[in-house]
Amino acid sequence: MSGVDRVGNWDKFAKVVHDYIASFTTVKYGSGQTVDLMHFTPPHISIWNVLKYAIRIWNGRPKRHDLLKIAHYIEMAWTYSEGDVNACTCPSHVKEELEVNLRDFSDEFKILKEIEEKEKDIHGVFKKVIVYEDGEGKWHCQGDPRMAKLITSARQKMV
Repeated sequence: MSGVDRVGNWDKFAKVVHDYIASFTTVKYGSGQTVDLMHFTPPHISIWNVLKYAIRIWNGRPKRHDLLKIAHYIEMAWTYSEGDVNACTCPSHVKEELEVNLRDFSDEFKILKEIEEKEKDIHGVFKKVIVYEDGEGKWHCQGDPRMAKLITSARQKMV
């Protein structure tokens, strides 16, 4: 690529996003004829979804349409905030609740991080860990047995 054509590149990208939304999103969620729950969803939820997909990419587990989903969520945050970036920030009460929940599950997060590091392959890609309940309330894990304990502990805290 000899030069950067920001407007031309944006136009190409916008066409790809347009086609993705037309082909996948509107088919799944409708296009104006039905009530879209995103219309009632605060803009910071769109930003949360941007983070979710960006982190998945960052962690080496991207899915085919993640970049297009990020672009679409940015558009929704922009549309529903009417372009006001301050309207996209996470309300303090939501942050406080999230911080409390994170503290409550700090031990589980530490174990999960250890398991994640152990379960990465030589390329740094997280291998799938299969966790299942045996029908008698006991959790089992293919891979690191601490995962079953982690899920049991987290479920008890959620009850």
